[in-house]
Order: sequence, then structure tokens, then C-alpha cells
Amino acid sequence: MKDIVISLWTYQTLDKSSMLKTIDERLAAMEKQIERCAKTVTSLGADIELGNEFHAIFAAPEYYFTAPAQTRTALTTVQKDLLYLKLAALSKKYPKILMIPGTIFFKEEIDTEVARTKMKSHLLMSEITAKSTLAKPDYEDVLSGWTTGGGLHVPALKDIGTELGREVPTGERVRNVAYILLGGERQAMYDKHVDFTEAVGVSPDNLFFIPGTQDQCPVIGNFKFGVEICFDHASAVLSRRSVSKLDFHVVLSAWTSSATTNMAMAKGGFFLHASSNSQATGVFVHNVHGKIVELVPSPAKKDNTLLQYRVEIDNRPLVTVVEAPKVTVPKPEQVTVKGVKLPVGAIKLPMPPGKTTGT
Repeated sequence: MKDIVISLWTYQTLDKSSMLKTIDERLAAMEKQIERCAKTVTSLGADIELGNEFHAIFAAPEYYFTAPAQTRTALTTVQKDLLYLKLAALSKKYPKILMIPGTIFFKEEIDTEVARTKMKSHLLMSEITAKSTLAKPDYEDVLSGWTTGGGLHVPALKDIGTELGREVPTGERVRNVAYILLGGERQAMYDKHVDFTEAVGVSPDNLFFIPGTQDQCPVIGNFKFGVEICFDHASAVLSRRSVSKLDFHVVLSAWTSSATTNMAMAKGGFFLHASSNSQATGVFVHNVHGKIVELVPSPAKKDNTLLQYRVEIDNRPLVTVVEAPKVTVPKPEQVTVKGVKLPVGAIKLPMPPGKTTGT
């Protein structure tokens, strides 16, 4: 086995004084960190497992593209779509780095009957997902609403259902989404499952959050990934789902701690946590002895903004199966004794006994 580079960026997404103001400024700052990751890969040369689809993983924390505030301001769908195109272009520039560029917090308007029907469907599926993946107290909070320590209300799913049932809904759905990009292409998308102040302090007729229903664990480059966003990990969403054989369990937060009891990777798999808190950012391995061990970055600095790790990884190149072309053998043409061709597949009947052909 050879190596892969894991680069985790700690950025203070809750610090108003240090947060870059525009999306383009944040993109430029992120590219500098991805460039550092790319240089590390280049410096390792033949020590990198070059046969795999990706040679490095880069991850940023939750809310990287959201300005900090007591109630966060969500991007519009137009802003989100433009940001996504820029992220895809950045990914294409570094085609062998698997990018997980934090989360994108945006809102969707309910401006058509199709949109309302879609959101009703998502609401129903989210209730089913929450019931099966959350502990009972967490599920009841999601269903009935709850209040933060600061006294702010988080809307209940049942209130959201009432809003969607109105003849003319006025609320907007907010989403907190993580994209996984490789070579300029989206490999997967993950919606946050548990509302932790996404729509805090507002009523559903203004803004509401429908928990994610994307419970798949994507396979990328023959490696199986699982993703959680902040409070999802604190609620043990992945481990409660009893997923198996995860090669990479990825958490993006702002912030939560890394709970070994909630980790869901297989033996030999890795837990990656990119957080706004440098003490939470880190990599753990589920070693062959069944123990979960935190790895030491190089250089070994826990207060560094970019922590980089060099870990051993399997060689799992994609195998393209090319089917042999089908060869169709045409049936021989039937010819009468007069030399007249019959259609392909036609049956030439034998002459009756005692008959001869005419001229």
C-alpha cells in the first residue's frame, strides 16, 4: 500500500471579525489551501497511490460560505447555483483532489405547485428518516420543535406541514448542504438531517428547515463514504443507520466534538472531521485491532489552520469493462432454381414429387 494526503481546514466560521466578506474572497482563500494540499501530493511523488481516482481529500468546515450572525442569512438559489459552478471549476483545476468544500446554506422559494408538492414529499420522508435514525428525545424535538439554551425557538415539522398546506404558502425552505466534487463533477450531495438553529428564532411562515432524506453512502473511486453535518454527528445519524464498510466517515461542523461512539467506519477506515474549532478538527483510524486511534498531523500542530495527514490507502483503480461487439451472421439468401432471390429468412419449399420446374 502507498499513501493518500488528507487536508482538513479549520476556519472560524463563527468569528465575525475574521470572516471574509464576499463569496469570491472565500473561494480565493480556499484555493490557497487546496494549492497547499496539491503541493504536498507533488512532494510525495511515487509514495502516493497513483492508481486511485483521487490522491488527496480536502475538507472545509460547516457554514464556510455563510456570514456569521445570530440568525444566519441563507443564500438565494441563484447565488447558490453560481457558487456551485465556481466550486466545480475549482475542482476541475485540481482533478485528483476530492473536494468537500464545507456546506452551502441556501433557501428555496415555494413559488409553484410543483415546488410545494416536492417539499411535502420531502417533509414526509424526513419524518420517516428522523424516526429511524434519531434517538427518541431528538426525534420528538424535531417533530414538535424545541428551544435553544438562549431561548430561541426551532420550528417543528408539524408546523412546517401546516405552512405547506396553506393555499398560498409564504415561507421558504432553508437547506444546509454538502457537495462532494472530483474532477469538476459532483459525486454526491448530502442534506443536513437535524435542524440546529438553521431556522432558529423564526416561524415557518417566514423560514423553515426540512431535514435531509439523503441516506445513501456514495461510493467514489471504489471507496465508500458517509457524511454528517455537525449536529448529525452529535445525534449519531450514521452509526444509528448501521451502515457497514465505510472507508471514510466525514464530518463538517461549526462545531461539535468527535465522538468515538458515533463513528461508523469499518476496520481500516478513517474518520475525517473539518471543524471551525481547531481542537475538534482531526483524523481517526479504526485500526486492524478494532481500536479507534487519533492520528498526528504533519507538521504536528493542532492550532494550524490546515492540518495535513499522510495515511496508507488501498490500491482500488476503476476497472472499465468493455463488452465485445456482437457479431450478427446474416442468414444465407434462398435462391429458386430460376435464380430469383427470396427474402432473408424465407423458407424454400421442396418441389412436390413428380413435378418439374417450368421454364
